[in-house]
Amino acid sequence: LYQAHFCKVRLCPMCAWRRSLKIAYHNKLIVEEANRQYGCGWIFLTLTVRNIEGEALKPTISDMMKGWNRLFGYKRIKTATLGYFRALEITKNHEADTYHPHFHVLLPVKRNYFGKNYIKQAEWTSLWKRAMKLDYTPIVDIRRVKGKAKVDAEQIESDVREAMMEQKAVLEISKYPVKDTDVVRGSKVTDDNLNTVFYLDDALS
Repeated sequence: LYQAHFCKVRLCPMCAWRRSLKIAYHNKLIVEEANRQYGCGWIFLTLTVRNIEGEALKPTISDMMKGWNRLFGYKRIKTATLGYFRALEITKNHEADTYHPHFHVLLPVKRNYFGKNYIKQAEWTSLWKRAMKLDYTPIVDIRRVKGKAKVDAEQIESDVREAMMEQKAVLEISKYPVKDTDVVRGSKVTDDNLNTVFYLDDALS
C-alpha cells in the first residue's frame, strides 16, 4: 500500500477488514511469545446477554464492559488465567428486529488449569451472571482450543483471510465486530437498514 486515507468508522468494510488483519497479526505475535514463555493452554469463551432492541444497544454494551471488569476482578478467574484477548461482536435478528451483542474471548491458562484450577461451564455461567447482575441465566460457552496444544502461529498467518475454524481461535477474536453483509439486507436504502446503521454506529463509536 503506497498511500491511503481511511475513515476508521467501525462499520466501514474496508477499514474494518484492514483493522482485523492488523489485530490478527499482533495477536499472532503475542500467542507465539505466550507459548514460548509459559507453554500455556488455550480456551475459547463466549459470553452472551439476551437480545435487545436498538435503543438499548449502547447502554447494554456499556454494562457489558463494566460486567467484564467485574468478572476478571474475581480471584477465581485471576488465579486460573494468564490474561485474555477479548472481542465484541454484534449480530442482528432481522425477524425480531433485535441485536445480539456478545464477547468472544481467547484465554491463555496456566498449565495446571485443567487440574485444580479448572472452571466448569456452569461456574463460568454463574460468575458471568453475577458480574452482569442479571435476573436470568445467560448462555455461556467454554471450550478448549482444539488441535495442537499450542496455537500454530504459522498456520494462523497463512489462513488469516480464510473462513474461521474453531481451532483458529486467534482469528475468531481478531475479526471485525460487525460485518455489513450480516446486518444490512440488500443494497437498497430502507428504514430497516437506516435504523441498523444508526444504532450500530452510535453504539460502536
